[in-house]
Amino acid sequence: MKCEAFRDLLPLHAGGDLEPHELKAVDAHLATCVFCRLKLDEFRATKSLFNRLAMTGFMPPVAGIFSGVPKPPARKTRKKPEK
Repeated sequence: MKCEAFRDLLPLHAGGDLEPHELKAVDAHLATCVFCRLKLDEFRATKSLFNRLAMTGFMPPVAGIFSGVPKPPARKTRKKPEK
């Protein structure tokens, strides 16, 4: 399998939130992929940092954090069939 298949699972792996079958598949991929192992290390380091910050009681400012992110397009709604 290619790395793209595991991209969304790496943060879950770092947090210990994978199902057993997912963990087995990701670990098999990690055994052969240096890039994904490095990415997993980055997620683990980030998680560790957040855990340390949480223990200090520090709360980073989040106001406006999404101000530069474009809004998703409006969802189309289907008309209900008339009875």
